[in-house]
Amino acid sequence: MCKVQVDQSGYTLLEALLQLLCLCMVAATIPLIIPWYEKTKEFMIGTNTAEFEVFMSEFRADLQKSEAIYVVNDEEIQLEQANETNPEKKYLSTYRFSKNRIIKTYGLGDGTDIKLVAVTKVHFSLEKELFTIQCKMGNDAIRRRTFVVSLK
Repeated sequence: MCKVQVDQSGYTLLEALLQLLCLCMVAATIPLIIPWYEKTKEFMIGTNTAEFEVFMSEFRADLQKSEAIYVVNDEEIQLEQANETNPEKKYLSTYRFSKNRIIKTYGLGDGTDIKLVAVTKVHFSLEKELFTIQCKMGNDAIRRRTFVVSLK
């Protein structure tokens, strides 16, 4: 007698159930990932907000001490302050946007400090007595502050 071997192809019921189980496990993790993503996004926005507010506080203090404001271009300004040790030379602070950050150069040009990072665009403007700074942050949030300045 001859045995005839039958070729079997396709999935068995056990293989189909295992695939269905894997699909269900992946689908079950999606609702867990979405809230985590939202919390991470909120954390990043909150961090940018805190950094921006610290920057604004320091900037406001510099602005209040300024005798003159020069808007060099949309991305650079200079604040001129009195120099108590040498009244003939003015103390100059320059804020400029470069490589996704705002940099402050201060003193008589000998110091540099990175003030704000994760910025994609900055716009400085001075119209009459209103000085406006607008920053587009890395998370696409736009932060804008307007100050009333009275220059001597």
